[in-house]
Amino acid sequence: MKKIVLYSSNTRKRGTSHFCEVFPKWSDLWDAAAKKHKELDLTMVLQQNGRYFLDISEGKTGRMPSGVPMITLPEDASIADFVQTIKMQNPDVAIAVPHPISGYDWNGIRDAVIAESLRDEGIECICYSYQTALDCFDKRKTYRFLKDHGFRVSEAVCIEHDLFTLKGTDAGSALNAYQESILWKIRKLLPVIIKSAVGSGSIGVQAFFDEMVDQTN
Repeated sequence: MKKIVLYSSNTRKRGTSHFCEVFPKWSDLWDAAAKKHKELDLTMVLQQNGRYFLDISEGKTGRMPSGVPMITLPEDASIADFVQTIKMQNPDVAIAVPHPISGYDWNGIRDAVIAESLRDEGIECICYSYQTALDCFDKRKTYRFLKDHGFRVSEAVCIEHDLFTLKGTDAGSALNAYQESILWKIRKLLPVIIKSAVGSGSIGVQAFFDEMVDQTN
């Protein structure tokens, strides 16, 4: 029987109002997977808050699956904690199972570091590379990679916020040439979608949009 450890880190806290309820229940889905793949010894190592893997209602965990052990690490668990916990399971292979989160969507970066750390320990691991995780976390890098490799992508303007909002640090400057050029380019592309370079949920976009509208007007 092949021992497989699935793992997933999480940097988001679990509040008392958090829930993650699906039908059928996550616990039932895990048990169904264990029943279907009896040739595999499955274990899941995850970190609070545990969303997308556990049944959570009003911040509390529901029934745990009986067919797949769920090893839950605390919210402040480090990369070293993950590596040590996975090593203790003596897996034939460890598989990263990243998932999206609100806020800074950087769980994938941690999972990639865990994978490379496990490989350093001689454990086979299925996961994308650390560099790929970094490139996918930053929308500017993702866009440039796709364009440089011939993928069809919409036109985009990548804005350096510090330069765009630069105000009078050079007493001899009457105008912000960088800001002027960005607004010129955006007007040629209207309508546009504005996204933050990193994170999910358009973090900080509203404040930047308001400032850009003021400058445009």
